[in-house]
Amino acid sequence: MEILGSIGNWYCGIAQNYGSTHIMDSWLHFHIGIIVQLLVIGMIISFTLRMLRKPAPATQEVSIMELVKRRYASGDIDSQTYNRLRSRLK
Repeated sequence: MEILGSIGNWYCGIAQNYGSTHIMDSWLHFHIGIIVQLLVIGMIISFTLRMLRKPAPATQEVSIMELVKRRYASGDIDSQTYNRLRSRLK
């Protein structure tokens, strides 16, 4: 958290470095510092959550012959169509 505090102090110190004495300049830089801190914290949380997320399961490639067998077993195609497709695939 010291790093984030130093970033906020750096943004607050910009107005002093340029010799600005207007109160709104320092408040503006203070708010910019807070926004930068929130963005950094958000990016750290987002990166951490992405690293901890489980990878998606690998999809199994289904061969065309297995697909024809499944369709025949479920009754989508008749035996003549099954035999014709099986002979074409071999």
